[in-house]
Amino acid sequence: MGRGARIKYKELLSWGWSISLRHRFQHSTILINPWDLFPIGINHGTGKPIIDRKQVEEEKTRVYAPVKRKGDMGWKELHAGICRIMQDYCGEYKSEQILKMGLWWLNSIRESEAQRTYARNPHELWRTLECLSRLTVGEMIMHASLARKANQVS
Repeated sequence: MGRGARIKYKELLSWGWSISLRHRFQHSTILINPWDLFPIGINHGTGKPIIDRKQVEEEKTRVYAPVKRKGDMGWKELHAGICRIMQDYCGEYKSEQILKMGLWWLNSIRESEAQRTYARNPHELWRTLECLSRLTVGEMIMHASLARKANQVS
């Protein structure tokens, strides 16, 4: 290509790439109702999803909470703490005791530091939500490592 990341949208469509909300094979625009992202079931009569408005409101509250709180910790500190825990407790050499200690620390971060994290603008909100996702992924990795006994050093 030679132009790096400077590829135009129309060029990608002509190459047959799946872009955003475009269907890969038919190249027809698919319109998505944002309420369809939180289905609790399917109405078999109409085939449309049944939306739980309470679940949607709870998710909006969770997502926008860092903007509304006056915390004392930014996303950078939260990110650094998660990275440090993952390096120290889920590194190359793992044992059951070290992984459980790492899970304890991640849970401690989720209950205290994550609840004090604030966001002043949309960029910081996005980075804060990314850190919360990394926290969840870190817990999943540690649980998976605990479940796999073959890679642990005794």
